[in-house]
Amino acid sequence: MTSFEKIAAAKGLEQGLEQGRQQSKAEDLQHLLQKRFGQVPADLQEKILTAPIDQLSLWFDRAIDVPSLAAVFQPTQH
Repeated sequence: MTSFEKIAAAKGLEQGLEQGRQQSKAEDLQHLLQKRFGQVPADLQEKILTAPIDQLSLWFDRAIDVPSLAAVFQPTQH
């Protein structure tokens, strides 16, 4: 295996791990939302599945405290 191939393989592995972390966090958020608020609408499920990890973390933290499902996804106030 050449140096280029090793670098490409390592990068592919890292991308795969990142996708796995994102998917796991999305599943955890969906589970929390369902437990707290009931059925999660399909449009929000899609939003969750395509969100980056940092956004998922923010929504997860909000979901613990906010009074409604809509409040989880409100834009951040600056």
